[in-house]
Amino acid sequence: MLNWRGLPYYGMKSIFGSHSWKTHLREVRNSNIKQLADRYLRNLLQHAAANVPHYRSLCRQGDHLDKYPILRKEEIRLRPSSFQRDDRAGRDWLTIKSSGSTGEPIEVLADWHAMGWFETADVWYLAQMLSTPHWQVVSSRKARLWSQDTPPGWSAGVVRLARLLAPIIWLDPYAALSEDVLLAYAHTINKFKPTFIWAYAGVLYELAKIALARRLRLCQPSLIISSAETLHAFMRSIIEEAFGCRVYNIYGLAEAGCVAGECTAGNLHVLQFAVRLEVLDHEGRPVRSGDVGRVVVTPLHNYAMPLIRYDTGDTAEAGPPVCPCGSALPVLKRISGRTVEFFVRHDGSLISGGALQSRLKDCSWILSSQILQEDVDRITLRYVPVRGTPVCERDMAAATVRIADVMGPGCRIDWEEVEEIPRTRNGKRPYARSLVWETRQPVDFWSA
Repeated sequence: MLNWRGLPYYGMKSIFGSHSWKTHLREVRNSNIKQLADRYLRNLLQHAAANVPHYRSLCRQGDHLDKYPILRKEEIRLRPSSFQRDDRAGRDWLTIKSSGSTGEPIEVLADWHAMGWFETADVWYLAQMLSTPHWQVVSSRKARLWSQDTPPGWSAGVVRLARLLAPIIWLDPYAALSEDVLLAYAHTINKFKPTFIWAYAGVLYELAKIALARRLRLCQPSLIISSAETLHAFMRSIIEEAFGCRVYNIYGLAEAGCVAGECTAGNLHVLQFAVRLEVLDHEGRPVRSGDVGRVVVTPLHNYAMPLIRYDTGDTAEAGPPVCPCGSALPVLKRISGRTVEFFVRHDGSLISGGALQSRLKDCSWILSSQILQEDVDRITLRYVPVRGTPVCERDMAAATVRIADVMGPGCRIDWEEVEEIPRTRNGKRPYARSLVWETRQPVDFWSA
């Protein structure tokens, strides 16, 4: 549904936003995508070998991607400058922080060329896979159960004007989600009547559960996009029942943009023109259709800080060679990415694990971590320290206070140094896990 603010906001986006995506989009639409992607990969590898210290030291040349070693997050955190191009000084580049979904957040430089391709991937997916043109997405009413972001490069004045004109409502996914708060979110959505909803899977699932339990009729948007967290089948069914519309899943990374999007047949298609994705077994070999392996990606357009064969920490099931939707893009059956967890407070309200993880942002001596809720009043914070870096007791005390402030009085918080974060049965190392919340789900959460 368009409103009076929608079209002026679309015009504003056209003036102040990135225009490069329009050029990129035309090139993708008028080319053989596989051939285009192969050319992009060759160009990236040649650039990295000539201009980036880490890749220059490997003495790799040409387009043989499998000759490159798998890139771990620990390597980037320990030697970030060696992955950045030589002439980075004085460049107007952006710093992107990963979500830390495995408890191992990193910072990546991105140039404006890469940011244009990030937007291209979003626009292409909605237009080509879901038949939703860009002008309609920008101009129509939207609800975002998402942390509010600022478009890169926009001045404070432009941001204020955009927030005045934008036909968007923002609902905080990191708030304390009591039943009253979730019902207030539901009523806000009903009053605003958005055409599109973008949301973290977990908070939308909790909202849908409350609405169904209270027999609250929710407005029916045209489509719902779920991203940033794993959309489990039991979550999808509850959300679709409550809202009466299809939920589409997107897999993306802060450091790589939109990687894969769900089609109308229910499969995920890798956006091959933007990223090269491999699903590998424990020996680094490609898995067969139907098998599960780790997700390794190579974003094709970030020349400021190339990430070649970057191990995301996620797992995926390789899909069939042909999809019923007709798309020729590579197929994934499912992806196990960032797994949503909510922590349960004494009053029954819920706190997103992401809200707690953010309390550790100043602990630069932590290589990886996991916040584990074993009982309502007991949390264990497991951490792997950076090699050769001393543990900072002051940081520990400050983080303990910040987490206790969120969880409420009486919550005991213990720190435990470990050699590695333990994996769950599905192979993930979640950055935040609540045994209390998991036991309240209708299925075996870690096998879903």
